[in-house]
Amino acid sequence: MGEISIINIYNLCREILEYKPNETVIIPPSLQSTINALVLKPVITPKADILFEIAQYFPKVGVESICFVKSKDLNCTFYRFLNNVQQILLFDYENCILYGYTMENVNRDLIEIKIVQVDLYHAQERVIFNFSIDYLDQSPENDSINPLYISALSQRYFLTITPNIPNYPTKIAKIIDAESKEEIQINPYLFENHNIFEIADFKVIQTHENKKYLLIKTGRICSFEKRDFHNSNSAQYTDKIETLIVAPIEELIDEAISQKKIDFSKYIIAMADQSQTIEFEPLLHFDKMFAPIIAKNLPFFLYSKESFNKNSVDIFKFDLKKRVAYKIATFEGETPFINCDDKGYFLVETIYSNLPNSNLQKLILEKIYLENGQRTKEELMIEKDEIFEKLYSYSSKVSFIVTKNALKGEFKVYFRDDKKSYLTIKFDEGFVPVLDIAKNEINAFIIYPYFVKKLTC
Repeated sequence: MGEISIINIYNLCREILEYKPNETVIIPPSLQSTINALVLKPVITPKADILFEIAQYFPKVGVESICFVKSKDLNCTFYRFLNNVQQILLFDYENCILYGYTMENVNRDLIEIKIVQVDLYHAQERVIFNFSIDYLDQSPENDSINPLYISALSQRYFLTITPNIPNYPTKIAKIIDAESKEEIQINPYLFENHNIFEIADFKVIQTHENKKYLLIKTGRICSFEKRDFHNSNSAQYTDKIETLIVAPIEELIDEAISQKKIDFSKYIIAMADQSQTIEFEPLLHFDKMFAPIIAKNLPFFLYSKESFNKNSVDIFKFDLKKRVAYKIATFEGETPFINCDDKGYFLVETIYSNLPNSNLQKLILEKIYLENGQRTKEELMIEKDEIFEKLYSYSSKVSFIVTKNALKGEFKVYFRDDKKSYLTIKFDEGFVPVLDIAKNEINAFIIYPYFVKKLTC
């Protein structure tokens, strides 16, 4: 394992000592809904620094504080928000500035939205824009607010869209200029009987050459819900049309400034009817640990289209420069986990081979690249109670294999350049690598608890 250090998050940041692991929470962290518990959620930035969100998901959603770790020297900055930040919208990692938003009830029929800016270097927090919107509180006994969709297009421009639900009687779709305080309206029309208020999800991604794109999915329904409704011929099956929209951020902002309006219909790249469903890459089975770093080197991304009638899923590669989609794979039934490294997208197939008179077994991993069919194999000796969990791959040099042992309640992280060395972590712990991008190597691993609670609680 060389000179790789194993570091506990508590040893990096003294303020984290105000929390302790919540060992009573044993549900998978992917559910992200625990009572009186905070979730630690790391994100690796394109510069390989690590931002930990310390957030609550139940009964209210909100980010309480953050912990920012510089990969170069492991210097750690902790900040607890003064405002009740609902979600972090953007992290300007060059200047160490965060943007988020808050939602608060003014009265039963009105809520106020605030865009908040936090300078982590100087520990300064301020509201840079605020506006109010009509809101029908259908559950007065519950003080939670159904969220709307807000995204940071840049440090200055913010997109706001209300979903098509009864809580928002006045629908809005606009871009906010936080400097001039101008609000630029968006044409909600996409095509007949379908508009931008049918939004289901959106995300800003950064690709090569620092270009940013806005991804929007409309259809107001999750793929698993649409699949269940279709297969059961449910009368509740009303949200049948879905679209995927890909818009260059710079082009959107230029259009907003020059024409004072935005038309998203020209950015639609895919549609699905009542017998299909579509998803962007972030919602596929995909390696999200290295995705922000890998994405900045790629001029494309993946999306899927599933046919309920054929019971098959097509995977498309969308070229962001040419705005053309290419089908690169078709799967029958469920979509497998799709990995990505510096050579492209690939699948992993596993074979187990027991060794006589031994508590060990041989794990054979085969990487199959989707676009050219290239196959590579490697072997790993593991205990008989271990099973393959996941392969994380940033490059051919920086990658590691994770196995799971349910009997011991632990994961093992094996290093592919030294398979005899491994890191052991418990089910209620997570890990994140500290990368040196210039040298293309891992310097350290940070171990952190998935769930924490305040010592003062």
